[in-house]
Amino acid sequence: KANGHLLAALGLFTGVVVVAIFYASYAALESKPEAGIYSALAILLSVTLLVVIALAVGIGGIEPGRAVLWTEIALIVEFAAFWLMQTRDLWHSARYRPRVPARTRDRQDRTRSKFAPETAL
Repeated sequence: KANGHLLAALGLFTGVVVVAIFYASYAALESKPEAGIYSALAILLSVTLLVVIALAVGIGGIEPGRAVLWTEIALIVEFAAFWLMQTRDLWHSARYRPRVPARTRDRQDRTRSKFAPETAL
């Protein structure tokens, strides 16, 4: 029970690091111009996670609770940088644009001539 927060945080951030590594690998395979930035962020996230683990087991002589808190903050900031980079990268990608079902598109086309856009469903 005392280590519940630490175990949950390690699980969460391990998942975040795996996603960052996966996407960095994907970006490199696709020769995306941002591949280097994704790789740097994945490495940074990985190293920070290892620091959290080392501090949690007491390596470094720092009080584990406080050290883990600050490294969690660092992981959150690093993940936010990754997320912003990925958002910028995928913003105009048709692959991630929601598809409009054909019948909805037809209904919108029919209503467009009758009503103002705010009233079309």
